[in-house]
Amino acid sequence: VPPLDQKVECGFVTVPEDRTAAGSATIRLHIAVVKSKSLDAASDPVVYLEGGPGAKALGLARLSFAPYYSPFLNNRDFIMFDQRGVGFSEPALDCPEYVAFSYDILDEGLSVNEATDGSVEAVERCRDHLLATGVDLRAYTSAESAADVNDIRVALGYDEWNLYRISYGTKLALTVMRNHPEGV
Repeated sequence: VPPLDQKVECGFVTVPEDRTAAGSATIRLHIAVVKSKSLDAASDPVVYLEGGPGAKALGLARLSFAPYYSPFLNNRDFIMFDQRGVGFSEPALDCPEYVAFSYDILDEGLSVNEATDGSVEAVERCRDHLLATGVDLRAYTSAESAADVNDIRVALGYDEWNLYRISYGTKLALTVMRNHPEGV
């Protein structure tokens, strides 16, 4: 969360997991809107596109908000969200199997091949677990995330907004501009 002196509105935007499949399951994207300090704020807020892919924008906000994003609040609202499969969005596609493997081998002195084989096995167990819970992994793409960005804009009622990005967020911004240029 941003610093406690900021007015923040949080919630979820529900979107289809797979927009190409009729009757697709839905997922929930966790959103935070930090309100501008200005009484005359511009009507086009800034939306932050996190890196990764897979970085948790909202989980890191407490550390990063004040130094990097608070200047935007002088004249615009600032919107952050956890992308599909990440952080507080639902479902979160965390891989405890891989994390546990990584910790388990810290003192093992494995060869590169052993570590690689173990990593692949852990990721495969994670994939199998996610598939067993009904997650459609094919729906977690940059194109779907770009459609999410547009759906968030529409759900929040903004005609236009500005994309602000880092790292993988740059690819996502380009995908939004290509697939959903309206409102950017």
